[in-house]
Amino acid sequence: MPAISPNTPAAPSYTISGAKAFVANSQLDFNGVPRAFTISYPDPAPAGLSLVLVRVTAPTGSVNLDALATAGTVDSTSIPGRDVSATRSTAGGITQVTCNIQDPSEAGVLDEHYEVRASAATAVGWTYSVDNAFNSNVIRLVCDPVAAYNGLPPTLLEKQLLTVTAQGAAGPALTPTVVRNTIPANGLVLPAPVPTYQFGHEGSISIQGLPSAPGTSQTYQLVDAFAAPVPLPGVYGSTPVDFTVDVVYPGIGGSAFLTGHGTGSSAITPRPQRVQLVLDRSGSMGAEHRWDNAKTAARIFINFFGEFRAGVNGDDRIGVTVFEDNNCTFRNSGPALPPFITDVVPLGTPAAVAGADLGPAVFDSPGGCTPIGDGLFFGLKKLEALGFPANVRFTVVLLTDGDENAGTIKIGPGVDPGNPKTWAQAKLDPDIDQITGPTSDLNLFTIGLGSAPNFTVLNSLVAAGHFAAAFSVGTLIDQFATMFSLSQEANKLLTRFTRVVADPVPPAPRTEVFFDTSSAQRFGVAVLKVLDPAAPTDAIDNVEIARWDGTTFQVEKIVPEEFEGHFYLGASDASAFNGGTATWRIRRFNGGTVKPIALEDVFAFEDLHVKSSLSMDKKDYLTGDEMQLAVEIRHDFAPVRGATVRAVLDAPAEGVGSLLAALDRDDVARQQRRDRDGKDRPRGRGALIDAVLKKYDWDGLPRCNPDPGGLFIDGTDLLHDINGDGIYTNTFAKVHVEGVYNWTLSVNGTDSDNNPFSHRLDRSTLASISISRKATTIRRETLKKQSPSFTAVKVTITPQDDFKELLGPGFDDTVIWAVSDGGVFEHVQKQQPAPVNTDGTYTRIVIFKRGEKPTLRVSVNGVILPKIYLTHTEPTRETPDPKTTA
Repeated sequence: MPAISPNTPAAPSYTISGAKAFVANSQLDFNGVPRAFTISYPDPAPAGLSLVLVRVTAPTGSVNLDALATAGTVDSTSIPGRDVSATRSTAGGITQVTCNIQDPSEAGVLDEHYEVRASAATAVGWTYSVDNAFNSNVIRLVCDPVAAYNGLPPTLLEKQLLTVTAQGAAGPALTPTVVRNTIPANGLVLPAPVPTYQFGHEGSISIQGLPSAPGTSQTYQLVDAFAAPVPLPGVYGSTPVDFTVDVVYPGIGGSAFLTGHGTGSSAITPRPQRVQLVLDRSGSMGAEHRWDNAKTAARIFINFFGEFRAGVNGDDRIGVTVFEDNNCTFRNSGPALPPFITDVVPLGTPAAVAGADLGPAVFDSPGGCTPIGDGLFFGLKKLEALGFPANVRFTVVLLTDGDENAGTIKIGPGVDPGNPKTWAQAKLDPDIDQITGPTSDLNLFTIGLGSAPNFTVLNSLVAAGHFAAAFSVGTLIDQFATMFSLSQEANKLLTRFTRVVADPVPPAPRTEVFFDTSSAQRFGVAVLKVLDPAAPTDAIDNVEIARWDGTTFQVEKIVPEEFEGHFYLGASDASAFNGGTATWRIRRFNGGTVKPIALEDVFAFEDLHVKSSLSMDKKDYLTGDEMQLAVEIRHDFAPVRGATVRAVLDAPAEGVGSLLAALDRDDVARQQRRDRDGKDRPRGRGALIDAVLKKYDWDGLPRCNPDPGGLFIDGTDLLHDINGDGIYTNTFAKVHVEGVYNWTLSVNGTDSDNNPFSHRLDRSTLASISISRKATTIRRETLKKQSPSFTAVKVTITPQDDFKELLGPGFDDTVIWAVSDGGVFEHVQKQQPAPVNTDGTYTRIVIFKRGEKPTLRVSVNGVILPKIYLTHTEPTRETPDPKTTA
């Protein structure tokens, strides 16, 4: 460890130990007598030796003392206005270089500032001494900073958040790396160096967030490109890691002259993983093969979990809960009991569950209404009842195709006459309070299928990146696979129709799908069957996987497992196939005949030697915001440069609020009549969305690519590695419509060993209306009243954003009205429910006595509108109605 002794300035001699370099600053006084200093270092001289003298006082200059000094002789040169000589001598394994500085004019010099820079390729022991401590005053001496970890634990847990701390660069007080004068009366006071720290790692594992950007803090938490905390990766067994810390004293002797590099050894170890899949089995899931795809998605998740966690931890468990309700109301007691809410696949070891019967009879058929809160509660209850092995990590994936409309627990906002528990209350129940408590490591993921789910509610339950929207049944399995990649941290591989990336796509029908693995330890592939084949010969009864050997594709003896909706092929030891680096081909068969295949029929994952991870700057957005994306690519500890990262965006084409506000009375009445059939119908805003779909005969709300010519602000669809650090970024600035934005990014590149890799990254994020105080309209109307001593004023607001997109109906819980200075709301006076509109407007009638001057304040989704004065004698701000002024 580098150190300087003694620890005080103005000493005649210093020892610098364990340092590659040091910088000494002195103030010299001389006339006819030269000033001298001596640098000592080991003999033979260390590689890369450099000794430089710099005159800091103007006129400045420098001289290479190592080149000047010759053994046994005195050599001389000059810098502006000064003569410099040096000599070298060696004895007893030590070399000394002595330097003399003289003023040839002999006019006398006081407090002239000089700097000596000494460096070598490796750390050695040095001494630095002066001829006279009074006339050669050492005002600052700095050597390499201390670079070491402070308290790095020998064992770390997979998927844990990690904060590391470096030792102080200045070192201990008695043996510091910085000695300097701090008293102006004793000489020039030079600033203390401000060290920068950069944290990294070495080893055969990728860790997101490392290396860090250089910074002045000794402490660093693993974070993504937008400073959001990220956990350590998952591992299959104890994985040694050498964490590194690089410390620099910038500006002392040069931008990076004084540096330190240290390591700290630790090991990342597996921890128990408990996973519960919670599936909506309500009546609406019977349409469009929704339930068939949900079952297949669950089975594929189980396949992958069984493959990637096989033999990792004996306490790993996975199970499946389904929920529906035979009582289509909210209520305060009597949750649905089995078989309506039950664990169709009880929590078991990954191998046991993956090898068990997962046939149609296990999952049963959909029916009933949608008790999302009760279903989630049941799944969590089963996890908590199984116990808490040390360091356990819980994962729950919740899937629903509708808004909650039944049960004893209501997750979303607003009260219900049935008085169900709120989710905040339910989390305090003794059956789940431990798993939902602050000390539990619970990771909840949600997937909304179709247009009817309350995406805002689903998004509010989870952390950033843990929400997904599947607008078509065909994308449901893909979103489930995305949640597997996020929860277990595996790479979703990019599939293509050509063996070589970017080759021309062959004409239809296409019968082959290809993907690459790169340095994989394990990989798994799920291949979908054909639902409702038109003819028996269109059914899929076998699949094949083959590996490119450089000349042809060789069929590998990986036996597929068959399930109701898919086949699964797994390799627990992918290194047996060319070290885990290969190009693979997938084909589907009926009998011996190769059948057509689509990219969305194949889902492939590998583990994490080459890792791509997607981050966004926010969890969710408001209209008018910019979305910043970043993809960090690593091959083990090395950044991957030169990759191509391309984005595709599936975005809302029309604002939901504006669509809902355009419904007329007949549209709403038609929907209300359908609600009376007692079936699994959406309610509230979900019911209005259903009315829109029926009105226009749409399968889903309109979607689009908002700019196929170039999504990002630079006119491209690409993310760029601007700083050359393997972090690819760009910004999307067209968030003009509320709704779900589904990003898909393809990553193609070559790893550190020049092997190709192709990854796919997916992310759903939600944009809500940004309420504009300027654009929101406020209308005031004085009503006629029977009593002349009272006045009634009706206030109507139409919340919207700067793009004229309406908030729309359904936000009565977040539009807050407050009246002051007299007056009362009419519905309160009459003890009636508050008025609810379906046209995107929100209204209140205020009753007040003659002579009162009440005012009204309205908060819409947290945005407070301008004060509204209800009398004509007070100023008011009314924004014009765009429908009447257009």
